[in-house]
Amino acid sequence: MSLPVLLLSTACSTWPTWSQAAADTATLYAAGETPPEATVWAEGADLATSPDGEAIELEPGTGVQFLLSLSGAGTTAASEGGGLDTSACGVSSQFPPTDRGDYTGEVLWLPVRVTEPGTLCLEAAWSSGHTVDLLLYDVSQCAVPRGPIEDPTSGVVLGHGGVDGTAWAAGVVAGPTYAVAIAAAAPAGTDEVDLVVGVSEAFPGPSGGDSGACAAMPEVSP
Repeated sequence: MSLPVLLLSTACSTWPTWSQAAADTATLYAAGETPPEATVWAEGADLATSPDGEAIELEPGTGVQFLLSLSGAGTTAASEGGGLDTSACGVSSQFPPTDRGDYTGEVLWLPVRVTEPGTLCLEAAWSSGHTVDLLLYDVSQCAVPRGPIEDPTSGVVLGHGGVDGTAWAAGVVAGPTYAVAIAAAAPAGTDEVDLVVGVSEAFPGPSGGDSGACAAMPEVSP
């Protein structure tokens, strides 16, 4: 498969780099596995504002990196469905998560499909002092977000409540469409949050399983 390269037209000297993000990314490499070759990264275009946008397609050893800006931050006291109409599908949604009200700022969606079962990896960093959610959902039925997907061991929602950066890895299968919901939860009143986000599919582990090590996202040049 040839992964399309969609170039961004602008860059900014204030973009955060992954080296500024959370230091717990070593958990993604706990198995001590090294990908057999370098992951091929492409640059992504603008993201959708709903989960039914066009999905990027990943195969093992490919990734896409996005430079994004979120307008606004914060949540309401209670949710009214996150602005998504699910009445025509009959599938219930858990967006936003149960402990959040509706996001008062911009919500971007990153739909993705994989060509082979394996490990979907995400890394992200953003402007210091902000809390940003990067939540993984299954949106295969009527583009309704079902999830958010949790870590199977800890039960913690992946990508929930990260401050300055986050990283996660999730087992995925070929066929369904997944989507990452990206929104700033705090502090309220923020005008804009700049982010760098990378998604990739890991190479399989040495035994051919789905526990391959996630590739580090490239540094962003000013």
